[in-house]
Amino acid sequence: LHVIHKMSVGGKTLYDPADENLVLPILTKAKDSGCNIVLPVDSACATSLKAEEGTTTTTTTTTKVKIFSREEGIPNDMGGFDIGPGSVKDIARVISKSKKVLWNGPPG
Repeated sequence: LHVIHKMSVGGKTLYDPADENLVLPILTKAKDSGCNIVLPVDSACATSLKAEEGTTTTTTTTTKVKIFSREEGIPNDMGGFDIGPGSVKDIARVISKSKKVLWNGPPG
């Protein structure tokens, strides 16, 4: 989203600028192959995440999760830790119409 839409990804989002040069070739190849890559339209953001003691489950700290649109971007004091409700609806709509879905990891 940062490369395509110039979206701010926040200061706490896991993001590697070294991989920016991979984005456009991947999207171009997908389009040329008739593959639809669904990108998020919103993000669930918080100031931090922490693992609950004795588990691998992460939860937000006492900071509330806030939803930011692609146009708003993610504030520098936050990280995008999952997709937002608009993105969930978009993905569900695409999946419901699909014959085949290739899923690679969590959407957020």
